[in-house]
Amino acid sequence: MIRGPPEKVIADFIEFPKVGYCIKSAIVQEVQPRRENRLQKVEMTQEDRAYFKKGVKTLCGTELILATKVINDPDIKKMFTQGDLAFMNKELGRQAGAIFAGILRGFKKKNFSEVQKILTGGKSE
Repeated sequence: MIRGPPEKVIADFIEFPKVGYCIKSAIVQEVQPRRENRLQKVEMTQEDRAYFKKGVKTLCGTELILATKVINDPDIKKMFTQGDLAFMNKELGRQAGAIFAGILRGFKKKNFSEVQKILTGGKSE
């Protein structure tokens, strides 16, 4: 459940005999001003970079495309420093080159099942 800032409800009621009360009008006022969600940029440590580098090497073609799209999304880009963003894109580019070389080798050998495995990570779906 997502909760917003505390609110104060001001309402006017009308009393009906034998029935009870009914709301005539209501106004919702914010008690505190809304705060923007501001993410602070945290620089990657050497351990983070090594973990990212190791993880990128396991990506198949479709996962690589998704990871690149996620990291370069304008809203998510704001979380990373320029140096970290450049590092991640460099590592993703290296893996893209390795995947492309594997695909070319598979096509050269006419081994299309190998090409499919490289692109999908061994999943036939």
